[in-house]
Amino acid sequence: MRNSLIAYSLQPKHLPLLSAWRTLLAAYLVVMPLVSLATLTNDDAWVSGKLSSASVGRTGKIAVQLILLQDEPAEVSISLILPAGFSCETGSRKVLLEPDAPRLESFTLINHTSMPGGTYPVTALVEQVQGSFPVGGALCAATSTQDRAQSVAAHSAPPTGKGKAASFSSEITVTEAQWVGQSYWFWGALSAFLLLGWLTLTFRQRRLPIPLTATGSFFDAAVLTGLCVFTLWQFSPVDLIRNTTPVGGDTPAHLYLVSHLKEQLLHHGRIISWAGGWWCGFPMFQYYFVLPYMSAAFLSVLIPLNIAFKVVSIAGMVLTPCCAYWAARVWRVPGPGPLVMALAMVPFLFVQSHTMWGVNTSSTLAGMIANSWSFALMLPALAYGAKDISDGEVRMRTILLFVLVLASHFFTSVIMFVTLAIVPVLPKTPSFLRGLRVLAVEAGLALLLMGWWLIPLIAKSDCSMDFGVNWELSLVRSFPEYSVGVLIFAGVALVAGIRRSLPVVWLLAWMLAVSVVLFKGGQTLSPVFVNVRLWPFIFFALMALGAVGAGVLLERTRRGRVWVCLLVPAVLGAVVLSESIGGIGAPGLTHAWAKWNFSGLESKPSAAVFTKLIPLLKGSPGRLANDLCEENNQLGSSRIFELVPHLIGKPIFEGGLVNSGLGSMYSYYIQGESSPSCAGFPPIVIPATFDFTRATRHLELFNVKHFIARSTLTRQALRSMKEWRFMAREEEWELYELMTHEGRYVFIPPRLPKVVATDRWKERSLAWLYDVKALDQFVIWKMPGMTVDRPELARGGQPISLAGTQCISDEVVTDDRIRFRTTALGLPHIIKVTWFPNWKVRGAKQVYCVSPGFMCVFPDQAEVELYYGTTGSDIVGYLATTLGGLIIMIWIVSRRRKS
Repeated sequence: MRNSLIAYSLQPKHLPLLSAWRTLLAAYLVVMPLVSLATLTNDDAWVSGKLSSASVGRTGKIAVQLILLQDEPAEVSISLILPAGFSCETGSRKVLLEPDAPRLESFTLINHTSMPGGTYPVTALVEQVQGSFPVGGALCAATSTQDRAQSVAAHSAPPTGKGKAASFSSEITVTEAQWVGQSYWFWGALSAFLLLGWLTLTFRQRRLPIPLTATGSFFDAAVLTGLCVFTLWQFSPVDLIRNTTPVGGDTPAHLYLVSHLKEQLLHHGRIISWAGGWWCGFPMFQYYFVLPYMSAAFLSVLIPLNIAFKVVSIAGMVLTPCCAYWAARVWRVPGPGPLVMALAMVPFLFVQSHTMWGVNTSSTLAGMIANSWSFALMLPALAYGAKDISDGEVRMRTILLFVLVLASHFFTSVIMFVTLAIVPVLPKTPSFLRGLRVLAVEAGLALLLMGWWLIPLIAKSDCSMDFGVNWELSLVRSFPEYSVGVLIFAGVALVAGIRRSLPVVWLLAWMLAVSVVLFKGGQTLSPVFVNVRLWPFIFFALMALGAVGAGVLLERTRRGRVWVCLLVPAVLGAVVLSESIGGIGAPGLTHAWAKWNFSGLESKPSAAVFTKLIPLLKGSPGRLANDLCEENNQLGSSRIFELVPHLIGKPIFEGGLVNSGLGSMYSYYIQGESSPSCAGFPPIVIPATFDFTRATRHLELFNVKHFIARSTLTRQALRSMKEWRFMAREEEWELYELMTHEGRYVFIPPRLPKVVATDRWKERSLAWLYDVKALDQFVIWKMPGMTVDRPELARGGQPISLAGTQCISDEVVTDDRIRFRTTALGLPHIIKVTWFPNWKVRGAKQVYCVSPGFMCVFPDQAEVELYYGTTGSDIVGYLATTLGGLIIMIWIVSRRRKS
């Protein structure tokens, strides 16, 4: 620990020395101004201090040094504002500062996601306690029983006073020492077990309890069962089967996907449907992957939805070792190579180089469920695809596997087909043309069967959002240290592949090469190829080649399966040690994360926020927006309020699957105006600075009627604005209502819209949003191929005397229907729901896209109904799927007749 100050503060035996250097510290703080470290938020300095820097591996210490500059004692709340990926072990705390008496407070930091070598900003927020509770809050607040009682007592009225506040900034540096040490646990344990195995096999005086000729399905099944049980055990099985609301990372958002899909699928027979719960509406599963969520929806018919979702969320990871074994058997990996490949999937799943690049446990627990499913399915699909190409025979099982992969994730589908493209040219493929024909037929039929999803996705790609940007990282440094040992075995596999023409070696080497190329330059081809999304495929190819190399070496000894018996405890033990957070016997990182997720919202310290505040909003008009901040992690996730549509049906302004929602670009911009932090910005958006006055104007435009605030900055802004009415408070969360509108979705604008022809309407609509003065003049975006034949629009910009909602009645808004009556025929009616090509209208001629991204109609009948229908691309997609089904049926019938 670099900071001796912190070390002394943690050891009671040093208290006499602590008193001496505190006196010196007081003199230093009074005499020396803290120019670079302290930033006071009040004009009159009332406290002086500094925040030490911190070196963090898995954990680390940071200290706040304070001295009160006023004459009266003050009770203050100290909290840390941490970057994403870090948390504070003890949360915020209240302390009493005495005049001219230095105070040192130490906090323990926990590093969840940040990689070694990075430097991150950290700020200590010091706020005077005003009245019965602090004016401000903490990003990782931990309130005492007394604080909670005071908070509940103040629930009926908002705080009125504002205490003084100061902030002090410093840096967190992520060191490699602990991370590397954890990785070397793997290598050290593996080496020790292998040495033990070598000694055992060398001294033959004693017979081994395991038969040297142990082979067969029973042995393999026992090993695979052990690997699956080991993987499952890391996910806190007791919490897994509890009917609790899963949280953590992006997970809360995914529950809405399951519940909405279940309703649409079981009651309306639809997979792709309009969902009004996020982003002012978005086409759910038009741009996302349905297979895991469909499985959870069907499973929830038999068991509670929460449990069904949890089981489905980890199913891909638990089954990955079995899928790898299955693929290796089809690939005819030499010796006990199939078992070694299954075993290699365990460290592959528990790799700690990243937490959100895909496939591994951390990524899946953060919400990347479809990714883990698709990877497990890709392995047998690759194996059978390669086999069919080599055999020159089309098989139905492979087509179905291709369909499942396509329905699971984009990246795995691309890598799968590109990897299989090399098989026709491999030496052991009898005929290049015949192999190419098999690949074309199987891939073509799979694409036809998925035409209902793929063709509309491509045709409507302009109506989605691109969020991906390449990460700046070293590919070599991102691999765990034991990759050096894996490279040795991979080298053996490459040599064997050349000498023995093993197709699996060439296949995996080609996957490795393709993935590296796309990692380096994929975004030049398409913005969807974010480099880190290719990392799991690179690492898998490396691990799989290592497994093949080990199989080649073990094939030469009749004790190959004995070595597997030694490898299993070695690898699993190394994984346990590398996962350990606090040393041997401590809970693993995955287990702790799974317990946090699966124990559910109900077990979180501040769960009362959902049980007391959220029910107040059920059935209320308009949308809900929230203050996205790290304090929400006390509820299980910073994005916990994305659960609201799932729990009570109240639509929210934010959302989870950003690529599916055009409204996300507006939401994230306004989130920057209304909260100190933001979930992220699409590359197209210019980030906003905090300005709740502007935010209020924008929130009104997007029909936000309610707002839940938690951060100090946002709560103080809401308290000071007459437009917002305080409704309720629970702990440090406050619920407000916007009083400037009624929460209705349909209105007549103050002026006739202007028409602007453009092929960059997203950028133009954002520019319109940035200018608050432009909000009263709406713009209809005339996109390529769109006709605007309203003669009154030639007078765009002229005032409308009937503006507002007084001419509109009987408004009913559901997911796929919007109905209203109007007496203002021929005038523009704007609907605060996201425009999308599938929206059709009765009672008007056409649905226009109007700024920011809403829908606009000119009624020619008193009753108007907008409904979510089909487009030409949807019909073509359905026809393609029907055609694919007919071809397969004819093919099956013809084969049966021949047999």
